[in-house]
Amino acid sequence: MARTISSKYLKDKRSIRYIRLPNGCWMCVSHSTSKLGYPTLSYKNRVMTVARYMLEPISKNSRVLHTCKTRTCINPKHLIIEQHEQ
Repeated sequence: MARTISSKYLKDKRSIRYIRLPNGCWMCVSHSTSKLGYPTLSYKNRVMTVARYMLEPISKNSRVLHTCKTRTCINPKHLIIEQHEQ
């Protein structure tokens, strides 16, 4: 299986490194994962998943779902936003 490590510079020049997998997933390798297995980072004085960061800005009552079912995937094409009702 061929693996390529890529970096993406986003919004605040933050570097996120990931491996492109044959199935299209971008597996985050630059950030540690939470107890639930999602890569996390600190942004604007709060901890969030890297997947959520990739889609910012989104509302606080929304959550990010992985269409590929891979928790470490950060490919925006594999992420969708689900609105929570309050």
